Amino acid sequence: MDLILKRIIQWVLLGINPIIILGAFWFVKLDSVKLVLLPLLGIFSLILGGCLALGASKLQKLSRAKTGAMFVSGSFTNMGSFGTLFCFVFIGPESLPYIAMFRLLEEFVYYSIGFPIAKVFGARNEPESRQAEKKLLKLLTDPFIAVSLSAIAAGCLLNLSPWERPQMYASVISFAVPFSTLLMVIPIGFNMKLGAIRGYLKECFSISVVKFLMVRRWPLLRWDMPLASACWKIKWCSKSS
Repeated sequence: MDLILKRIIQWVLLGINPIIILGAFWFVKLDSVKLVLLPLLGIFSLILGGCLALGASKLQKLSRAKTGAMFVSGSFTNMGSFGTLFCFVFIGPESLPYIAMFRLLEEFVYYSIGFPIAKVFGARNEPESRQAEKKLLKLLTDPFIAVSLSAIAAGCLLNLSPWERPQMYASVISFAVPFSTLLMVIPIGFNMKLGAIRGYLKECFSISVVKFLMVRRWPLLRWDMPLASACWKIKWCSKSS
């Protein structure tokens, strides 16, 4: 069963998601300067969430293992599954390139910052130099990163080309987005232990405050509002044209 669930995730990340990303970048208007802010906003959100989670752990005087779990929960996101679905439903397919840009450097932050910090709170079985070499090699050869970047690049090239995106591609994306989200949450559902939540209510409440109040409201007041406004303008301009 574990092998099947692993194959489902790989199929979504290497098969369905690139099709969605390519089609989204092929269609969107890439003339907004604010697009360059989205990867920076993504990095800022990840780092801020991790730092606030560490602060919450210190205030609660949690153990080393729980502090590591709090950091990962506060920093890492599921923007690629639920975030994509919610933006698609409430804003439309015009929002998909913005999600891809927001997550553009997400994997790099995970491997270069997130995982090393998380390992500080766990056991160390190898010398730091060997760990650094392995992390760098894994980052450079990660097929998920390579496929995502290739899909973005291909979509941008098609956007600049004289070729128009086929009309049926919109229907493909309308089906692929919710379908990929469903496939991604199936493995999560199999591994969830809902009964264990009762033993971590205090930690769950702290993470909820960090991720859904502090992190979201901090950048929202400065960056998210103009970016969201630009996204809505692009949506209505696309409709009118």
